[in-house]
Amino acid sequence: MSNLEILEERIAGKIAFLSVSGALDAHTFERLKQAIEADLSQGVRRFVLELSRLEFIGSAGINVLTVASKAAREKGGDLVLLRCSPKVRQILDVLCLTSLFTLSDTRDGAIHKLGAHEPGPAKA
Repeated sequence: MSNLEILEERIAGKIAFLSVSGALDAHTFERLKQAIEADLSQGVRRFVLELSRLEFIGSAGINVLTVASKAAREKGGDLVLLRCSPKVRQILDVLCLTSLFTLSDTRDGAIHKLGAHEPGPAKA
C-alpha cells in the first residue's frame, strides 16, 4: 500500500506550505486534494508544495497538482513546486509539464515567486 505524508504550515497567515513525502498516486492523491481544497475554501490562494521527499508521482498525483495550480490561479493566486525530487522532476520533464508549473529550488525563492516574503525577526 502506498504511503503519503503531508505536513502543513501557514506562512504569514496567507500561504499554505505543504511538505509532501512518500508516494502520490491513485491510492493517496485524495489526501492532498482534500488538503488543498480545504485551504482554498478558507481563502488561501497561494501554495508552496515542497516535494524533495516525494518518491513517486503517478497520473492521479499529476492531476491533483495541475487542478490545484489552475484553481489557485483562477482565484488570483499561484502554486509553486519547491525542490522537486529528481524522480518527480524527471517525470514532469518527460511529460513536458514543467512549463505548466512555477518551480523553485529555495524556500525564499518560492515565497518571492508568490509575491510575498516571510517576516523577519522584529527589529528593536
